[in-house]
Amino acid sequence: MRVNRTKAFTLVELLVVISIIALLVAILLPALQKARAQAKYVLCLTNLHQIGLAAFMYMDDNDDFIPHGVIGSQGNYYEVFIPYLALEGVVLQDQVNPGLDGSYTENGMDIYRCPSHPDKRCKVTYVVNDWSYDGAGNSNRPGDDYYGKPSKYSAYRHLNDVVYLADGEDGPWRQCVEFFEGGDNWMDLYAPSHLPSSENISGMSGRRVANNRHHGGLNVLYYDLRADWLSGNLEEFEYVRMWRSR
Repeated sequence: MRVNRTKAFTLVELLVVISIIALLVAILLPALQKARAQAKYVLCLTNLHQIGLAAFMYMDDNDDFIPHGVIGSQGNYYEVFIPYLALEGVVLQDQVNPGLDGSYTENGMDIYRCPSHPDKRCKVTYVVNDWSYDGAGNSNRPGDDYYGKPSKYSAYRHLNDVVYLADGEDGPWRQCVEFFEGGDNWMDLYAPSHLPSSENISGMSGRRVANNRHHGGLNVLYYDLRADWLSGNLEEFEYVRMWRSR
């Protein structure tokens, strides 16, 4: 009598297959992670480029003025750019008292956050340069004549090497913008301790600009509205020149 036997893998053959699969995963996983990081880096640059276009249209409608931090009752830069980014569906909501000003929707919000930012709660992760100068000094503190107010774009002499927006730092000392709210939320920069070179990680004076978000650096939007990568390993005086409005 003839008996049909089903051919099966031996234990040795099975172990060989598993070893080959594990080897392939070990080889391919770093490449996949690198490709994913590169995709996030490119998307972040695209976000900044789109925000730059919105800034250009905003200035065209507002007598050549570009926003910085808090602008009185108008809100922050990311609020005043909403009409220029097709984000009209976003309804403002008070962060302290949710629901006070209406319901919140996420439509189009991703353009204001870097996809590599580790805190997914944060809807806005780019910090704006509010470091304007009216004479000598190292910083403008809240309450100064120029702090938080829009400035004349045509007054800048070095558009191509002064930063307007940059990847924001993440950490327990940083505020997280979960809603589009007005007021001071530390999403601006006006002091050396806020720069990527700073080691200060305490409250309002702590580092606000990331120094290792993408490939050992960060993405920035210059005042000429060009998005580019910037090294996170420069000296403080180099960063000061790149953020000090000139």
